[in-house]
Amino acid sequence: MILSGPHADAELLGRFRAEAEAFAQLQHPNIVKIYDIGEESGLPYFSLEFVEGQTLDEFRDSQPVNERTAAKLMEKIARAMHFAHDAGIVHRDLKPANVLLTKEGEPKVTDFGLVKRIEGDDIDSQTQTGAIMGTPHYMAPEQAWGKADIGRETDVWALGAMLYALLTGRAPFVGANTMDTLMQLKENEPVTPSELVSSVTVDIETICLKCLQKETGRRYGTALELGDDIRRYLDGIPILARPVGRTERAWRWCRRKPLIAGLTATVAVAILAGTKFSVTFGVMANNAAIAEGIAREDAVEKQVYAEQKEREAQDNAERANDNADLAERNADSALKQRTVALAAFNSAVEWAGTDLKSVPGTEKFKLRLFGAAVEGLNRLSELVGDDRQDLALARGYAKTGEGYMEIG
Repeated sequence: MILSGPHADAELLGRFRAEAEAFAQLQHPNIVKIYDIGEESGLPYFSLEFVEGQTLDEFRDSQPVNERTAAKLMEKIARAMHFAHDAGIVHRDLKPANVLLTKEGEPKVTDFGLVKRIEGDDIDSQTQTGAIMGTPHYMAPEQAWGKADIGRETDVWALGAMLYALLTGRAPFVGANTMDTLMQLKENEPVTPSELVSSVTVDIETICLKCLQKETGRRYGTALELGDDIRRYLDGIPILARPVGRTERAWRWCRRKPLIAGLTATVAVAILAGTKFSVTFGVMANNAAIAEGIAREDAVEKQVYAEQKEREAQDNAERANDNADLAERNADSALKQRTVALAAFNSAVEWAGTDLKSVPGTEKFKLRLFGAAVEGLNRLSELVGDDRQDLALARGYAKTGEGYMEIG
């Protein structure tokens, strides 16, 4: 009921009416049924199916739920929401507190008070354009940023956030206050469920994280697609969703941390300049993360970024060898590159011997780097004859020798 009756403002009455109309359209076993809409003594009311049980929030009790139990519940909830979407209704406030469980454990979605019509050009009249509507912990990015393009993908995000909460015992983003939570939602990727609960398997984690993509086009297109992929997981059939690739994770990290990414790229350019003879650019990103004391989730992403860049560096090394062969056939061109190449080798070796001197776990990387430097210096020496009096060559050999001694 709206107990304020005739004193209720237009917005409150509008939401109440929207919820009643939404419920009335949705006859589904996993959606709470509406039996009557009316008015008593000037007070608007509607009567709903009684669900003798508890909310999904109470059921999980801030603790991880068995993975398959969570998947079975979310499959039914996803299919119920697809039914609602097909009826032209987006919930916009899906969360564990808005799902009731019967005594038999059947989930039933309730509380359509923030409903939006899919049909039509605008959000329902009781919601102002740009207003932030929903619960922050389960709110999609487009809701948090006050965008008007709210659709079924918005509910798909919330379904993924609910699955995340069941798997880990906490929402994807939890800040000290509402604004802090919204800022985390905007700037960070969620910590992967398996980092919080090691027993979470790859397939269910992949399904969950696909729902939580910040770009709507990267999520499941419909709640039915989500429900079907969960069913594949439950049946032991390969799921359709694929884990986020390392390149994409690296790009997301660069977009969120442009300063650190820029500094790392600057060091990489010094190594790659002229000869393109580079090894393991990614380790720099990882060590930079350690040095800067980045938060755990960012450090994990930077490690993935490092692995990707290490492979790219190996490819660059192969191309560098090809370039060296070409240089041998074209001595004039090689001589022009010699000065730049020497500077690059010397910069790389000097950087490894100074900036990485006190960084633990970099011995193997430095050993490979020094070996590459010696090979490159030998090639450059051969291009101009046995010119061991060249000061730049001598400096390169000396710095490399000091590096070998430093790592024993």
